This record gives sequence, C-alpha cells and structure tokens, in this order.
Amino acid sequence: MIKIKKLSRDEFFGHPDILKLINKINKKAISEFSYIHIKEKKLIKLLKNNEDWLDFVGITLSLKNKILCLKWSRFN
Repeated sequence: MIKIKKLSRDEFFGHPDILKLINKINKKAISEFSYIHIKEKKLIKLLKNNEDWLDFVGITLSLKNKILCLKWSRFN
C-alpha cells in the first residue's frame, strides 16, 4: 500500500512528480487541450491527498476506471 501524506503548499508544488506533471500540463495547454489522464498509482494518491492545492490553481479531478483525469479551464 502506498502511503502519501498531506503536503504543505511548498512541498506539494516542489515535489518532483508534481514538477513533471506541471510540464505535461503546460505542453497540453499549449496544444489547446484542457485535460490530462494520469495512470500512475503513486501520482494519483499524491493528487487525491492534496486535492485542495489543485483547487487552488483551478484544476479539478475525476477518477474513472483507475484513471485520473485532471481538467482545467482554457482562456483565449
């Protein structure tokens, strides 16, 4: 079982897995996508346990069939 604790804001946004995810989100947003699918169990746990930090930046989570979908708004 993967144990992931609730992180402070600086710990969360400085976490290596989150930094990689931010790069992926930026690439998707540049390509005009407004979602990304996450399959890695460790990353899903990290995101679910720290969901309030995602709400803080306007990202919502939805979990379906063990695949997490991150969604955000696109501004033109």
